[in-house]
Amino acid sequence: MNKVLKQTKRFVILLVGATLVLIGLALLVLPGPGIVVVIAGLAVLATEFVWAQQLLEKAKESAKRAKNKVAQKARSRNGSRSDADEMLE
Repeated sequence: MNKVLKQTKRFVILLVGATLVLIGLALLVLPGPGIVVVIAGLAVLATEFVWAQQLLEKAKESAKRAKNKVAQKARSRNGSRSDADEMLE
């Protein structure tokens, strides 16, 4: 591939990925799927940049921990509700 074309491709990937990350960061405080958009932006950036691959892995791990924490809280709430229901019966 031509050097200019390769550099242009990297720039376009940087521009698209960075835009997605910035929109995702805004959506973290606004209504919307912020973390999903941030991860999508990092995935785009990771196609060309090693530092983005590393950030993507960290973001995936953080998302997985958050998902597990929410699931754990949901299980504990369901358990406490059934205990309360048993006490009322």
